[in-house]
Amino acid sequence: MATKLPPVFWLTGLSGSGKTTLALELCARLRARGLTVSHIDGDVLREQFGESGFRRIDRLRNMRRAARLASKAQQNGHTVVVSLISPYRKLRERFRSTLAPFFEIYLSTPLRVCEARDPKGLYRRARAGQVHQLTGVSDPYETPESPHCVLDTSRIGLRASCERLMGLFEKEGLI
Repeated sequence: MATKLPPVFWLTGLSGSGKTTLALELCARLRARGLTVSHIDGDVLREQFGESGFRRIDRLRNMRRAARLASKAQQNGHTVVVSLISPYRKLRERFRSTLAPFFEIYLSTPLRVCEARDPKGLYRRARAGQVHQLTGVSDPYETPESPHCVLDTSRIGLRASCERLMGLFEKEGLI
């Protein structure tokens, strides 16, 4: 009899949409339920692998790294929360089949809101020509076609977003 793997929750959206903030809160709530949880964050991956930048090849590499790490954690019994821009639809769709059960959570926060937040100064630097190929500015973000959940963090706060996700996970029998 095959053992059912724990889920991977993949939070995707533009820089500044709230992925990491939501992921941290979600991880805390899942741990409070007694689950073993691993969090994989795009900024942490970029720090760990110094050659990672904003070029397409770098983003693809980081997405693949995140998927490999998620797979290993999942195989070791961890519920996985990934917070990564992951702008390319085709690769996210591949992960949906290879990391099952996989739940794509799209933070649909508008670019103008993300730019106003600009927690890392990336948009400001991109508009000044200092950062090239920034997703949403000079590189595309491919919107998910059928995410499991869509959250616009400019309209719904952290607590309500997390409650909505926890409700979805309970409904799906994941927690």
